[in-house]
Amino acid sequence: MNISPISQERLLNAKIAYTPRNLRLASVTALWQEEDVIPNTGDMLLAKVTKTGCPNGLELTHGRCSALLIGDEIIVCYGNHYAPDQFEAEVPQDLGLCNLVASGGIAARMNHRHANVAATHILNLLAY
Repeated sequence: MNISPISQERLLNAKIAYTPRNLRLASVTALWQEEDVIPNTGDMLLAKVTKTGCPNGLELTHGRCSALLIGDEIIVCYGNHYAPDQFEAEVPQDLGLCNLVASGGIAARMNHRHANVAATHILNLLAY
């Protein structure tokens, strides 16, 4: 098992999406980075934005929208997403790259997107 400690300062500097708003950051002391872990719907993760796209921003805990830039660290949740006029995405079977598929903070691997919708943000997962 590959577990590394994380500072509270780093977590507090990350942008926290609306979906994981009830996460008690004080209880998080380590990052679990295991290649053979299969994430589940509702699992929270610390991710780094590696490519920007759609949605235009991240809805923060108080409803305010924040622009995302390459290099930003964000705290989001895994979840399936089905919106025929936008994206179809599922929780991935590994901790590889995934997409931000909802501005409220849902991370998943995009399977399909509507032709009228721009590509999504690409997230490089840092923690499970």
